[in-house]
Amino acid sequence: MSTETREMVPLRHYLTEPPRNGFSPVESAHWTGVQLLGLGCLTPDGFSPRQLKNAPLSVNVNHPAILRDGDLLMSRANTRELVGLVGRYRNVGSPCIYPDLMMRLRTAENCLPEFLELLLRSPWVRQQIMRRAQGTSESMVKISADAVQSIIVPDVCLEEQYRIIHALKTVTDFERFIEELTRKWRVIRLSIWDNFERNPKDSWRLCKLTDVVRLPTGQVDPTRAPYRNQQLLAPDHIEPSSGRTIARLTAEEQGAVSGKYLVRPGDVVLSKIRPSLRKVVVADFEGTCSADMYPLRPAPTVSSDYLLAALLGSRFSDFSEKVSGRTGIPKLNRDDLDGYFLVIPPLGEQKGIVEILEGVLEVERSERVELEKISNVKSALVAGMLGKFWRAAI
Repeated sequence: MSTETREMVPLRHYLTEPPRNGFSPVESAHWTGVQLLGLGCLTPDGFSPRQLKNAPLSVNVNHPAILRDGDLLMSRANTRELVGLVGRYRNVGSPCIYPDLMMRLRTAENCLPEFLELLLRSPWVRQQIMRRAQGTSESMVKISADAVQSIIVPDVCLEEQYRIIHALKTVTDFERFIEELTRKWRVIRLSIWDNFERNPKDSWRLCKLTDVVRLPTGQVDPTRAPYRNQQLLAPDHIEPSSGRTIARLTAEEQGAVSGKYLVRPGDVVLSKIRPSLRKVVVADFEGTCSADMYPLRPAPTVSSDYLLAALLGSRFSDFSEKVSGRTGIPKLNRDDLDGYFLVIPPLGEQKGIVEILEGVLEVERSERVELEKISNVKSALVAGMLGKFWRAAI
């Protein structure tokens, strides 16, 4: 069959069963032999085995939500830009179930799980998912199992699927190598910060977070001047774990209409949705931010860069994951922030700590730049190999 006349089929053509929602039982405080994935395990980069919880004793290895290696997981509720995140489940070392706000897609014999993951993460399928998702608010839309299995995809034979996956293997292997280097530099950075936190000097103070920052009060209308022409920071504009802004758009460019928080230079802006992604940045602009974020204004005794380092650290991340996972979408509330304590050295020592961390972070960022270049090459390859299947339908 030529690519010009290739048949387009609904996604159910590649599935052995309809997409199935997961199960979200009450977490057990003790190991029971079965684990529950947290919602944060699905990221824009695929599956990441984190936010694992203990399932209760009532969930055993025969539970219908038990995952198999290679199962595809899809988030069925999120913002319109993020709903439908997909990742291929890899064995985490023990039986595992997935939560209710995800659905499982199990491939039939005519489809490789790796190939279906590529299809579902392609821009052509992403556009269909965003159109089919429904909800009264853009900050929370859902996509149904029926909508997912009716997504239109090309009918590609197994032989060609193998060829595509094999062609990507070399680039993927190099990508993973750079990812590992980046991860190691990140571990070094977090270890340095953890050492400072765990071994405070006698002159350092232990303070409640909400005692050394000012939380936002009231919102502004982003459709009015001057806010509509100013930068509007959203969670998607921040690179996870690095404290770097990756997109700058005005409120008008984003079509913003709902209330936003004011932001001033020096504010430390923290995303309260999915805090495991560690999306936090020091603002270098005057404008607004999404209501899904907290612009934290440090007290005069705390530098913005030091506060950024604290909020990027593993102790705050562990704390935020623990307190935010009690509802469907992980979210940090104001009361949660009131329960966090951090050590505050004198300003001079804060500056020294930040300079050490910034040196490591600069190397980490350079590796991320290389990783982005490789990812762009990979995306171009995927677009070239998969794009031809859609040309006849566009």
